[in-house]
Amino acid sequence: MDMTLLRAFAGELLLCAALALPGFAMPQDSTTSPLAQLQGATFQLEQATVQGATVNVPKNSAVRIVFDARGRISGQGPVNSYQGRIQFAADGSFAWQRPGILSTRRAGPQELMDFEQQYLSSLERTSRLTFIGGTLTLSSESGETRLVYAAITPSQALAPWLGRKLALTGLRASGRSVALPGQPVLEITLAAGGACSGFSGVNTFSGKCAVDESGRLQSGPFVSTMIAGPPQLSALETAFHTALAAANRVGIVNGKLRFSDETGQNSLTWEMR
Repeated sequence: MDMTLLRAFAGELLLCAALALPGFAMPQDSTTSPLAQLQGATFQLEQATVQGATVNVPKNSAVRIVFDARGRISGQGPVNSYQGRIQFAADGSFAWQRPGILSTRRAGPQELMDFEQQYLSSLERTSRLTFIGGTLTLSSESGETRLVYAAITPSQALAPWLGRKLALTGLRASGRSVALPGQPVLEITLAAGGACSGFSGVNTFSGKCAVDESGRLQSGPFVSTMIAGPPQLSALETAFHTALAAANRVGIVNGKLRFSDETGQNSLTWEMR
């Protein structure tokens, strides 16, 4: 998958392993920090007004956005994933931090590509945030650009990841970061009914990866082929299955899917291929 960014990074993007996001927990209305209300939830775009004109959101486009408490934002457009960072001012407005919104560069149907470009440009013009009754609105200072999102359930948030091959890009097992080889690529495919299957370095496997409405992951049991492999890949495979069996929560962070346990000692980070 081409992960070349639209613009070069102007600074090092922090990895999300230390965030301890609470899965897909739904935020509650509060008078505390706006980001504290939104942390860990997933929102889907429902309405878009750009420079005073209503823009139709393509059906089944599943445009998503996720916030963390440090101002980092990630999401999924109709075709590409994106990320950025905002900083709030004392008056409640926010500004997008340099280099702005970054996106992958996968190709897709022209209609979706056109909408995605318009969406990301509009998102970058927003500077106001309101969250009332589960509805999130991002708007420009003038109010002529408004993006309205609805909070969605864990199963809805996971839907775009189902039925697609997901490549492992990060692995932590028993408190230790594990280096991944360029080849072979470890991968998993999640099915709508909670089943999963994949390749763990030497062998193929299948089993259960079901997410309930609280965002909890039930991982396993698994069955696997029993092919012998080189010692290095066999050790990688053992670490992979250790982390996968321990994972009990799911989150989408910086446009990637993350399985982890509650302590962070075990985690697997996936991206769409």
